[in-house]
Amino acid sequence: MILNKKELLNKISLLKKEEKKIVTTSGCFDLLHPGHLDFLKKAKNEGDILIILLNNDDSIKKLKGPERPIMNEQDRAELLDNLNCVDYVHIFSDEKPLELIAMIMPDVHVKGGSWECKNIEEEEKLLNSFNSKFKTFGMKDNHSTTNIIKKIKGEIETKIGLDLTKIKTNSIRERKSLVSIKDFAKLPKGSSFSSFLECLSSVGQRTNAGSDFLNIIEAIKKAKANNKAIIWALGPHVVKYGLSPLIIDLMKRGYISAIAFNGAGAIHDCEIGLFGETSEEMTGRIHSGDFGMAKETGDFLNNAAKFAAREGKGYGATIGELLQGSDFQEYSILSQAYRLKIPITVHVAIGTDIIHMHPSMDGAATGKATYTDFKILADNIKDIGVHLNICSTVILPEVFLKCLTIAKNLGYKLEDFTTCTIDHESKYRPLMNVVRRPTKDFGTGYELLGRVEIILPLLHIALIN
Repeated sequence: MILNKKELLNKISLLKKEEKKIVTTSGCFDLLHPGHLDFLKKAKNEGDILIILLNNDDSIKKLKGPERPIMNEQDRAELLDNLNCVDYVHIFSDEKPLELIAMIMPDVHVKGGSWECKNIEEEEKLLNSFNSKFKTFGMKDNHSTTNIIKKIKGEIETKIGLDLTKIKTNSIRERKSLVSIKDFAKLPKGSSFSSFLECLSSVGQRTNAGSDFLNIIEAIKKAKANNKAIIWALGPHVVKYGLSPLIIDLMKRGYISAIAFNGAGAIHDCEIGLFGETSEEMTGRIHSGDFGMAKETGDFLNNAAKFAAREGKGYGATIGELLQGSDFQEYSILSQAYRLKIPITVHVAIGTDIIHMHPSMDGAATGKATYTDFKILADNIKDIGVHLNICSTVILPEVFLKCLTIAKNLGYKLEDFTTCTIDHESKYRPLMNVVRRPTKDFGTGYELLGRVEIILPLLHIALIN
């Protein structure tokens, strides 16, 4: 029987007087499949009465994306109501059923194994408050509505190689993170930096880093004044050294007109935006098979790639959009770039990032999303004034060289631009593909070597002084 809220609460009152053992479960149940049936039979076996709290259409769109549900709420409710193991169905409008669970106070609440750990923790905590049991059952044979939809669309991949659907992930909350926002750089409260800049040597030697530093500052300011693109290509250590607040401040001040991340940089920035911490110790976790298996990270970024591919959007912009409203969004470069309407791109080499090991990974979607970002970055490089490559030794230098070649091939006049690579030590690709080859006869290239956690704060205060 399908009940509205008033009818449901009245029925609960009667069932409790009859001392019936009430079992509840909640979910979307979009396209019923054998996994659903097996799960619901197991749920019914936990008590006398099984009540399904069914997400309405609007809440599913928020949870699953604009293309879901496939079946409307009334059709889904009627199908469930006709199952022998189901006694009552109630359609609710919130994303989570916490308020209803508190009103019903079931003897047992059951969840399927596909729900996120955070949601399960919230429900379990609530149930513990009135001594109810909480149980989870995995989905039989990995059945899922998502895979049915993919099969209908012809998107199921041929099973070649290892089956990653059996990969075991874990929660990021169980992982010891090496980096936290409490250790991030703080913005300076004063601007008495002029005397430091004035004391830098301007001796015209090729290896004079002081003179190079001043020239880079001037090039960035000149590009800003002339409305030329100032592109910052960032590797993961910019985030891991806690330098994100400085990058975000420079975006706000107009010293950054585009951001490019490699895959690892986007992963660390995303974890900061979602959880306020990132990075993990690899020692011991590789041989245990646990390294890089944070479920929340993989699900969030891989689903972002699928959404971007489906909607024809860029990967970076989609991640930034989905991070809006996250707990620590003010520390995320991706989130703040999206809010400031600054183009942000993510450049992925498939197989190089931890999220590519996860069952949620879709190679085709990731490839399509990052290819869109490749074209977006090329569109920004056609107006290049300054390009900085910071702590990326392979991916971003290669991407930059190809984007520059595209712009030249299409007839854009790229002259009098400046490039710079900043890293702890000299590396072949940044030196050749950012500093030397692109600028030969057309611009000037610099290589600043040293601790990036010192160089970037110096660059930041020099620009805002």
